[in-house]
Amino acid sequence: MKKIKILVVLCLVIFLNLPSMGQGISFEEGNLESVLSRAKRENKIVFIDFMASWCGPCKIMSQKVFTNATIGELFNKKFINCKIDGDKNKDLSDKYGIKGFPTLLWLSPEGKEIRRIIGATSQDNLYKVAKEICGERKNLSELYKSYKKEELSPKEVESMLLDIKYFLSNVPKDNREMWISRFFSIYNDYVKTNGKEILLSQNGFYLINFYENDLSKESDVLKFMLKHTDKYKTLLENPINLSYFRVNRENNYIEHLAKNGQVEHKKQLERIKGDLSEAYQEAYKSSRYVGIDLYNLLKMRADAFYYLYSKKDESMYIELKQKYFDTLKDLIIKNDYSEAIDNLFAYNNGKLARSSYKSCILWIKDALKLKDLKDSDIAHYNINMGECYQGLKDKVKAKECYTEASIMAVRAGDKRLQMIAREFSKKL
Repeated sequence: MKKIKILVVLCLVIFLNLPSMGQGISFEEGNLESVLSRAKRENKIVFIDFMASWCGPCKIMSQKVFTNATIGELFNKKFINCKIDGDKNKDLSDKYGIKGFPTLLWLSPEGKEIRRIIGATSQDNLYKVAKEICGERKNLSELYKSYKKEELSPKEVESMLLDIKYFLSNVPKDNREMWISRFFSIYNDYVKTNGKEILLSQNGFYLINFYENDLSKESDVLKFMLKHTDKYKTLLENPINLSYFRVNRENNYIEHLAKNGQVEHKKQLERIKGDLSEAYQEAYKSSRYVGIDLYNLLKMRADAFYYLYSKKDESMYIELKQKYFDTLKDLIIKNDYSEAIDNLFAYNNGKLARSSYKSCILWIKDALKLKDLKDSDIAHYNINMGECYQGLKDKVKAKECYTEASIMAVRAGDKRLQMIAREFSKKL
């Protein structure tokens, strides 16, 4: 079954242009019982923000999302809104199965759950969910039924395809692969029915960027796009996105070849200095890589993947990644370390040579010195370091790392990381 590969620079999220000024959501004072009583009188749905005073993501929602004027207008008109401190109202937290904060809950006037969002969410996502609950926007199942009945116009199908990230974030995990397959099928039918010319637009470019992600071949659609490069440059709000797309696809293709042990990745690397040199120069001209030999940097990255995944040579992988870090020097960001560590753990299910564990620990310690790390980043790095110490049979230091990870995960309000840290700690 086809899986989604999200490109690094371009992301298929079409945000609503929601005004940020004005009144946001008005939250009712009083207890839930009084709120439900009012909801019954006015025949309205209840929206609850289950939060906690210590919760960082809760504060972000209050400051950045609930204050939005367009969201406030919708919520104040359609819902009775209230905040509940889950720590101070444990009976209600237990009643509604609140496992983490924030949890956003919609209830019928009778107090029955309609829908929930676990964790912080964007303005765009919250607005769309609310519109579905109000009946002012079709949900995914309704849209799909309309599509199967051929009731949707090409523009409506395009809108559905553009909203894939929103829809997938709101379906149960067990059904996600099924819906991914359906979306790709809808996209292929959309192009086949309407012709590739329907993709000659800004939205069409977004669709190509997202759905044409098979790295094993260059599709007819991709050939069509490259043939009409000049036309796309006039259609795109930011023509440089075309270079970003070509460069990201090439980088991902090189990575794909290297990880699969195909020496052809070396031939593809030469394109950076050849027919794709203009695209690379444009895409990277304002990046942190200015002044660095980009070809050699990307060659080190690709060769590292090749030695790790194809040759199973951890030491050469570590040597090449260290050269990569030394080349970047002060330009290193957290994703550089995370990629190096995550790939090393992934290729052999975390079973590494002792020297590899030690190298990882050094990388993690360097990563923890970086500025602007989030609490969730620190938690993630400590989990990685705990795994390294566990691999070195140092249970004391591993325990210290998992404890620190748990503390930082709580501060981040990240239940998933809390659970991971707890499970690793139990296995010591």
